[in-house]
Amino acid sequence: MQVAFMSQHFNSGVFSGTETIRYRYVLMPDDRLAAGLNHWLGEMGFEAPPVLVKNSLCIAIAGFEATSRLEDTLSRWTQRICSQAGTFNLELNNFSAEPPNTIFLRIQDINPIRSLIGNLRKLDMYLTGNGQDPIQPAARYFLPVCERVPAKSFENLAYRLGRAEFHLKVAMQSMVLQKLVRGKWENVQRFSFSHSPVMQRD
Repeated sequence: MQVAFMSQHFNSGVFSGTETIRYRYVLMPDDRLAAGLNHWLGEMGFEAPPVLVKNSLCIAIAGFEATSRLEDTLSRWTQRICSQAGTFNLELNNFSAEPPNTIFLRIQDINPIRSLIGNLRKLDMYLTGNGQDPIQPAARYFLPVCERVPAKSFENLAYRLGRAEFHLKVAMQSMVLQKLVRGKWENVQRFSFSHSPVMQRD
């Protein structure tokens, strides 16, 4: 079963412990990234509105479905995996657009993400042993920076940002387990990596 990641595509209710819940893992970049992006956009002549960088930038990397009774054990095992995996940088490389209203940054080298997902595969036996499907990697990896851009602004903004040169190596500080509740992703737990490399601009 494929698990999708954009919250507006799903509805979800209140859980009693037996219902299947949609979960996802997201990477959390260096906290300074949003401020750095807004500064760069200002230097490039983009006014604050209509470009609104999300306050909480994240990269969805994988998802799965499970009942809430599995949540505590999955969280403990995920913390162990993250503490042993170590930190890494991702290189963000230029903007792209996804109609109708999302602007995102491409990720140049996804091998660090693949390595992390390989470690998360250790959870598959527990999931399948409890009647759930294995973890599903995201179909592609990218960093959304502007969502729900007004239709009248989207085409021009996508064109201008698509022509801009942007390169940044950014530290992944932590990973968060989220679950879908009433159509919105809510944080379950944040898992820290062992240390944080420094964000670098080319």
